Amino acid sequence: MRSRAILFLILSITSLVLGEMAIRYQKPAAFHALNEFWLGFSLAATGADVHASAVTTIRINEDYEPLALQGDQPANQPTELTRLDYATILQFLSHLQPAAVGFVPSPVFSEADVFNQTDITPLREVAMRLPKMTAGTRLRYSGDEQQPAFVNAPLPTIASTGDLKDVPMVNRLDASLEPQILANAVVGFTEITDTPATPEGDAYLRIPLVAKSEKGLLPSFLVLAIAQHAGVPLDEIQADLTSPNDKTLSIGSELVIPIEADGSFLLPLINPFTKEIVRQEEGATAGEITISHPFTSLTATELAYTGKGSETVLQQVAEKYATRFQSIEDNLVLLGFDQAGDRTLPLYAGEQGSYLTALAQAAAVIQSGLHLREMSLPARASLSLVLILSGVFLLQFIQRKVFIFSVLLLIAFWSAVLIIFGQTLHWLYPFTPLVISVALIIGCMMRKQLPAAETGSSNPTAKGEL
Repeated sequence: MRSRAILFLILSITSLVLGEMAIRYQKPAAFHALNEFWLGFSLAATGADVHASAVTTIRINEDYEPLALQGDQPANQPTELTRLDYATILQFLSHLQPAAVGFVPSPVFSEADVFNQTDITPLREVAMRLPKMTAGTRLRYSGDEQQPAFVNAPLPTIASTGDLKDVPMVNRLDASLEPQILANAVVGFTEITDTPATPEGDAYLRIPLVAKSEKGLLPSFLVLAIAQHAGVPLDEIQADLTSPNDKTLSIGSELVIPIEADGSFLLPLINPFTKEIVRQEEGATAGEITISHPFTSLTATELAYTGKGSETVLQQVAEKYATRFQSIEDNLVLLGFDQAGDRTLPLYAGEQGSYLTALAQAAAVIQSGLHLREMSLPARASLSLVLILSGVFLLQFIQRKVFIFSVLLLIAFWSAVLIIFGQTLHWLYPFTPLVISVALIIGCMMRKQLPAAETGSSNPTAKGEL
């Protein structure tokens, strides 16, 4: 009995060390698959609803080629998007009657480009066909008077209570706002140049949601876009920073977002929205299955396959995109860049992602209310130690029915982990306790294989019984 208890103890401590190293360095890939499986199982087992999200991203990636004059040589092909490019993309989008649109880029157009030298206002005309958009801009705090101030910029403010001393101060735009977009848009900041989105340890990405200014407390682009989609007016958005440990930002009465003292939101890098979410439901008629996409994406090039109106590129609907197109009618649409140069943020499993990807995941997390938090190191270590010590006790001192008692212990342990998750949304990395569980079962099964000498008796019955 002592031998198997020692073996179990060695395996358990080894798994504890390896598990914490994997969490710290986000390696190897096998752990990522296990984490995703366990998170999905935990969400399903506790009844958490990932389908409460409603986000579709339109990604401007390398596939999209800026409009060029016929006959232009490759060397003369434009590399930056013009007003006409954005108007074309928004025109395709308007065919699908989007519920709400968030325009993430903060474009600065070169008037030297022939597509920007026009008396017509194509971008404004298309923008007016859409529901009121949320437009993004970048802000900063600077004493440089050469940079545009935003005293007269259409940046709305929201109510707040509590101490704002840690909330970053801003007073300048990083670039002037485009009038043609402003014709039908409310403006919110996507980034604060001085305090950009940054990793918070190995588990979170810090995204600013509010900033203070001489005008008052400014909500971010993300807050305004979610509110616009939910139909919540500005006067029902409020930041509450009164509590030392429970600071929140409320969008209406339904969406309450936990925030930090500086007004930022911690996006968990392990969340249900690192991949597309597809929902299948029974239709109105027997045997009919309807498919929806609570969280999905399209490229700007794929958007051209709408098949509606005379301006579409191919005048046909690509069947594989049809249900994603339908999501646009219900979802918050976020339009932005997702090219190789934009993927600079460290996201889950060591992958680099764009800010558009981070905003989309954050929006889905906020909409669904799934503000996941990983268990702290002391909590993880405590649970593992409880399981290890219980296992050692069973293997060392229980003579009869040790297998049955071990199974009951594991059922109780994993049930407790799921209950904690269901009540607090704090989840446990599964690798270490899973290895400990397997080691305990192996210890039980090895009992008849160990020599009788370990018990100090030559009596065959001293080997114990399962």
